[in-house]
Amino acid sequence: LAIGGEPDSGYDPVTGWGRYGSPLFQSTLLKRDDDLNIDYDLATGYDVSADGLTWIVSLRDDVLFSDGEPLTSADVVFTFEQAKASGSVVDLANLERVEAVDATTVKLVLQQPHSTFVSTLVATGIVPKHAYDSDYAARPLGSGPYRLVQWDQGQQLIVEANPHYYGKQPYFQKLTFLFLNEDAAFAAAKAGQVDVASIPAVFSR
Repeated sequence: LAIGGEPDSGYDPVTGWGRYGSPLFQSTLLKRDDDLNIDYDLATGYDVSADGLTWIVSLRDDVLFSDGEPLTSADVVFTFEQAKASGSVVDLANLERVEAVDATTVKLVLQQPHSTFVSTLVATGIVPKHAYDSDYAARPLGSGPYRLVQWDQGQQLIVEANPHYYGKQPYFQKLTFLFLNEDAAFAAAKAGQVDVASIPAVFSR
């Protein structure tokens, strides 16, 4: 695939990776279906208090990270705390605190009611507390449909299906993303070197 450039800051949801779509390597609490309606991913349900300040999210109990370690509420708490402290494009200024009620329940408390906070639950990929370090962005590990095989910065990203993924296994078992400019992507497509390329409409004339 030659469908876009690589992220400058790597593949860390804490600093913004995946906020405009599926983070690929990580799962999110909620997701959007094919009709853009909100659906469950890691979450099995959520409730919002009458004053709009407290969000209680229930989690699946069968989720594993791609290294085989279980995903629990501690990882969700860790992710949101790290994202809030990061000062990145992930805006969690309105989040007062997040806490684990038990292994499969998370409480998020806001400073002010925020009806669109649900979008944050859709956009924020969950990272593993046990495997998160300063190199995480270059070596992401998550519970999403794919796991990292190889990233050659400026050249390509190779991923393969995550055997521990709890959802429907992806149709493509292995994908290679080539980081090419528009001209190079068009040339590669014409030469049959890539199966899918993103190019400007003017190139097709």
